[in-house]
Amino acid sequence: MGIKFRSVEHAFQAHKYPLEERSQFTEVDADEAKRLGRAAPNFNGEYWDRVRDNLMFSLVLYKFSNNEELREKLLATGGKYLEETNDWDDHYWGVCNGEGDNKMGKTLMTVREIVR
Repeated sequence: MGIKFRSVEHAFQAHKYPLEERSQFTEVDADEAKRLGRAAPNFNGEYWDRVRDNLMFSLVLYKFSNNEELREKLLATGGKYLEETNDWDDHYWGVCNGEGDNKMGKTLMTVREIVR
């Protein structure tokens, strides 16, 4: 059986480490998981940029496919546009001060269509 992570964030950040080092992410909160992810040794940014969107999509799809309560909450958004607005300057996954790619919002909307 694989490692059970507390959240998508934990699993996402853990994937910056070799498989044998990922269990450390089961013992920390989400902020610490992000910190550990930023400090990953031998991190290959070029590779990460190529895989991160598909990894996040897979993790989010798994989350909403395997949790009926969360799936129903996502489906309750109907066809609404979803945006991850933030104040921590994340312009890739979200939107900050009206600017950003909103990759998380787009991922959630795609997953919503799939689980529907």
